[in-house]
Amino acid sequence: MRLRSLTLQHFRNIPWAELVLSGRQQFFLGANGQGKTNLLEAAGFITALRSFRTTDPKVLPAQGQAEAAIACVVEHEQRGETRLTVRLRRDGRELWCDGEKISRVGDYLGKFPTVVFTSQDLLLVRGAPAARRRWVDLTLAAMDGEYLRALQIYHRALAERNSLLKVGAKGDELAAFEHALAPAGAELIARRITGLAELGQRAAEFYACLADAAEPAALAYRPNVGEPTAAALREKWESGRARDLQFRTTLAGPHRDDFEFSVGGRAAREYASEGQQRSLVLALRLAQAAWFHARVGVRPVLLADDVLGELDPTRRQRFWAALDPEMQILATGTTARSGTGRVANLPGRGGGVHAGGGRMTFEAWQWALAVVGALAIGLAKTGIGGLGMLAVVIFANLMPAKAASGVVLPMLVFADVVAVLAYRRHAQWKLLWKLFPWTAAGVVAGYLAMGRIDDRQASLMIGFIVLALLGLH
Repeated sequence: MRLRSLTLQHFRNIPWAELVLSGRQQFFLGANGQGKTNLLEAAGFITALRSFRTTDPKVLPAQGQAEAAIACVVEHEQRGETRLTVRLRRDGRELWCDGEKISRVGDYLGKFPTVVFTSQDLLLVRGAPAARRRWVDLTLAAMDGEYLRALQIYHRALAERNSLLKVGAKGDELAAFEHALAPAGAELIARRITGLAELGQRAAEFYACLADAAEPAALAYRPNVGEPTAAALREKWESGRARDLQFRTTLAGPHRDDFEFSVGGRAAREYASEGQQRSLVLALRLAQAAWFHARVGVRPVLLADDVLGELDPTRRQRFWAALDPEMQILATGTTARSGTGRVANLPGRGGGVHAGGGRMTFEAWQWALAVVGALAIGLAKTGIGGLGMLAVVIFANLMPAKAASGVVLPMLVFADVVAVLAYRRHAQWKLLWKLFPWTAAGVVAGYLAMGRIDDRQASLMIGFIVLALLGLH
């Protein structure tokens, strides 16, 4: 699968962005805080309708906006060209695939895989078990609708049992939820055993390709309850009720599971070097990508968030060698580095658009085009001036949205000034005066309605138009 275009509206700090992606490798370069990670987060959202950065979807729409939208076009091995649209509201989400609304998420899972590499992946080795459980749940749920169903049932029943524990409920009340918990919990453990065994085997193979030494790596599942049966779980919860009541929470079950890495037979968390730990998490992500491909027959898109620059030259070279040559990779960074392939279309790197400071930025060539277009309009005679304004409206609406603030709006500002000066010197240019402000206002209003510009840009443009009208009287 390859991502061919990505469009965002009011997603985190990005009011509007439209990216057209070509080739297998794209690199987004820029300073920290500009929104590079937000682009990858949106691209990764299409896999399981979950963010790899947060569990709270309420933070995804931009501040002050009721909803956000993600739209993309993918080139799919099985489905051909496919258009996906995700609308994110603070109270829920909607998914559309080729114009058809998807009502059941389970029918969608696994069809559009992505794998994310982030600097936070080191926490999978060094951090608390919660981070590892989240990775397991996201990975298995992305490919297995039954796993997702069992996970949802388990956590709903677990929340109810914990609520009862907080108020000191009796054994019979707790038993009712334990009966619902047990089958779902047993299914989670069984599927984790199978899934982590497959992923661990692939991770060991990739680690051997990445690491400096020949020490073998391994991934071991550590279930909190050893026997993956509903009866064993019920017995565990029944025998632990007194302690659970004392702590007012459920202390045993799949929600306490863990897994650990080892290198050379020793725990990686305590004994592995920095380089070994980085190689381990890279190997795990590469294993995840290969596992996704094997499960559904679709190559995932790889999303590398500022991690390639942290690798030494040898590991970086081995990373590229370990990749499936047909997989697309989108990567972010603050500086261009050797051996990373083609640099993406970001400011200073060949044109295009990026997110920064809540508004869109644009290139010098776009300013030059704006000035030339404005001069062509401003210096035209009366009849040609009217046709010129009509051309502005057509040009504005046909132009890709990413250039809206980079070309059309500067053109309108410049032409606004030219119109004032031309009218004062040449009274016969009244048609230009009559046409321009209202045409400009219409373009700005249209862009604002379509979300192509934000309120601040619109206010600035309307201000110029009003000043022009006042200056002509």
